Amino acid sequence: MDTRIALLELLYNSDLASAITTVSAALDLLPVASELIFEDCVRFCLRFLEAVPWTQDEETRVLALIPHLSEDEAKDLMARVSGAPDSSEEMLYGLILAVTHNQSMAFVKAFVAKLLREFGSRELVERVMDRAFQTTFKVVKEAMEEYTSPGVRGNHDETEAIQRINLHTAMTNGKHLLWLVERMIELQVAESAVKEWSEQPAFTADLQRAFRDDAWRNIVPSLPSVLLRCTSRLVNAVATGTILVAAQVRKKLVKDWLPVLIVCKDNNASPLTPSNKPLYLDLEETFLRIISTLPMQMHRSCCSNASASLPEMLRTALTWSRHSTPGSAVRLILLRHRIFALLWHCAYYPVALESQKFALSVYKLEPPQQKRSLTAFDAITRSLPSWPPVLFQAIFVTGNS
Repeated sequence: MDTRIALLELLYNSDLASAITTVSAALDLLPVASELIFEDCVRFCLRFLEAVPWTQDEETRVLALIPHLSEDEAKDLMARVSGAPDSSEEMLYGLILAVTHNQSMAFVKAFVAKLLREFGSRELVERVMDRAFQTTFKVVKEAMEEYTSPGVRGNHDETEAIQRINLHTAMTNGKHLLWLVERMIELQVAESAVKEWSEQPAFTADLQRAFRDDAWRNIVPSLPSVLLRCTSRLVNAVATGTILVAAQVRKKLVKDWLPVLIVCKDNNASPLTPSNKPLYLDLEETFLRIISTLPMQMHRSCCSNASASLPEMLRTALTWSRHSTPGSAVRLILLRHRIFALLWHCAYYPVALESQKFALSVYKLEPPQQKRSLTAFDAITRSLPSWPPVLFQAIFVTGNS
């Protein structure tokens, strides 16, 4: 009561400095002034407290008061009682960079991974991991951009040396990136990494140009598999629901990274060793699972990048067919027209027959209610190689009108 009376008296006294002369008085008046929105008194109390020494008991009262203040009001007092706001963040960030760049100390990486799991502030861990991811990913992208740039590539000794440096830089930092991605998924802080991975049309175009060439094969033969493993970890987390992202992000993941997978398989970018073959197959299956989650109008843009080298993409046609009423004419029409969009490129390649065989194998595994749709599908795929592209376009447009 005495404090409230004193505060009311201050409302009629413009000389706050003569009334607030001790830390105890400022601490008594500050919460009441804040409650009554006496802003002049609040500002003076804060300035006074920030400028004068405190006893141990007074510091305890200040610490108890800080949570009741706004961030802007508390920042000067916090600076008195705590270290630099980013000291813990900088320490953790430096530790992560140090451990990722140390390839020969697996037990240290395991220790840091445990430290991250048990760290008190999830927000700080997420912020630090995002920062490390962005830093490392930027190095990989810049190295591949320089490698594929016209001014760098050539047959001269100087440019070859630069190529080697860029490839080794991309490879080394790609391994760092894989470790970071795995930790972020484990800690469930990888949402921003997935979004960043989905916004890479320029980077994936650089990768396609690079992997169609042979210059890198004797320098960093494992580079494609390292980057595809990063992709696999992220898209698997999306497909299983570990990371929840919008449909547009899922679509971009498929649209940008499926062509990279196709180039790696078509050009045998990494030999199909026992370790690489499951990686490619797993990525194909995961992309299909993601496509099945998209709105139907997004399917065409995802599948437009698919080539006949991926007959598994035909599974999406079955997904489309399930969205219509079983046995209806609409179902067969939708299936027919969307298959045309999916297999656009197959008309020019003999491997369209491979797609047909795949469809027949799926036919045998499907339940009875799918047989009519798949019979129509079989007839369509048999006739694909002889149909001109103009007719494909006409039928597809008709199917969407």
